[in-house]
Amino acid sequence: MKQGLLFFFIFSWTFIFAQSDYVPVENNDKDGNYNNRTNIVKLDSINKITFIKLDSRSSVKLSGLWFDFDHVNYKKEGLVPYSQIFVDDNNTMFEILIFSVKAHRKISGYFNYKDFSKDYPQIIKKANGEIISTQINKEKNFKLFKVKMPSQFNKDVIFTSYHLIGGKNNDIYRMVLYNVDEANFENFDKFLMNTFNNN
Repeated sequence: MKQGLLFFFIFSWTFIFAQSDYVPVENNDKDGNYNNRTNIVKLDSINKITFIKLDSRSSVKLSGLWFDFDHVNYKKEGLVPYSQIFVDDNNTMFEILIFSVKAHRKISGYFNYKDFSKDYPQIIKKANGEIISTQINKEKNFKLFKVKMPSQFNKDVIFTSYHLIGGKNNDIYRMVLYNVDEANFENFDKFLMNTFNNN
């Protein structure tokens, strides 16, 4: 409980001073369904590495120290369906899920990475968003999009997010990073690429 309160104060304090265009929305509709389950397997504070668990997979390695998102007190954007959400000590928000091709088809209707990533600008447009820039790595089989879109909870707030979509080992990787304080998280694109390449 003490750890949760400490995180809440750090989370709230940092939002006041962060250089980000995202505005978190407090969760006033607390239904008590969140069970405080953690997805953190191990925090290596010396090497600044976090190991997380995604469903039944082995752990995924992230550079930096990441913590579970505060589902009780804040609403989640859910930019990646069914994803786990993590925050770092600068309150950067990170959504990640690695889908089997079969699971991704059930959720999105797309069977493979290439068709999904090709249509992604249209998917963003339907959500009233706009792709600002795209990086394509054909050798590694991923695309990285910089996106401006409205918050689903506050349509007047247009925020920046970074979306990586990749295909590897018969899986589709989807990751989104937002609430990025670019003064404290200069290599956010490298973070996404390394997460994809190293897992």
